[in-house]
Amino acid sequence: NVHILPNAAQTDLFKTVQTEKFELPQELAGNTKPVVGYVGHIGLRIDFELLTKVIKAHPDKLFLMVGPGDYTPFTAENYHEYPNVVFAGPKKLAELPRYLHFMDVTIIPFLKNDLTKSIYPLKMNEYLAAGKAIVTTDFSVDVESFKDVAYVSKNHDEFVNDISEAMVSNSNENVKRRVQTSEGNAWSDRIDLFWEILENTKIER
Repeated sequence: NVHILPNAAQTDLFKTVQTEKFELPQELAGNTKPVVGYVGHIGLRIDFELLTKVIKAHPDKLFLMVGPGDYTPFTAENYHEYPNVVFAGPKKLAELPRYLHFMDVTIIPFLKNDLTKSIYPLKMNEYLAAGKAIVTTDFSVDVESFKDVAYVSKNHDEFVNDISEAMVSNSNENVKRRVQTSEGNAWSDRIDLFWEILENTKIER
């Protein structure tokens, strides 16, 4: 028998986005635009054609990219030339809530291919625990299971439009639903599930 323990998140850490006050990161100093944010590795999994379309379609928003990586092997675009794009570089896990606090919408602009179709994204539960609106491509079956609390876009045009929709969906009720969805997806929940599986499995000798 095969049992799957999906990725989880350090949800208690990310819930602090809604309960604590954070100092504005220096990368956002002077910014007056709504912030669309990405947290994670910047490289192989990202659909850079989509990312470019989104950045060009929303010049009135600032795109904050937080994480390690180098996009240059994957696209000819020079994102540093865009006035509405900021790369914050890699951050320690404990620093991420500070950046998420100032994001109005979070994104997962992944390619749809053989690599990504097997991904259960850790950042989905991190974004949800932070109460943030999410726009993602439909890169895996697991992502589809979050369609009640995230915008799961079928194509590039839909992704572009969903960012605008997500920007106005930050009601207290929606924030609460996102946080509640994340509550069963902490690492401690996965440990409990692990032991439950073992206890309910008959081992033949």
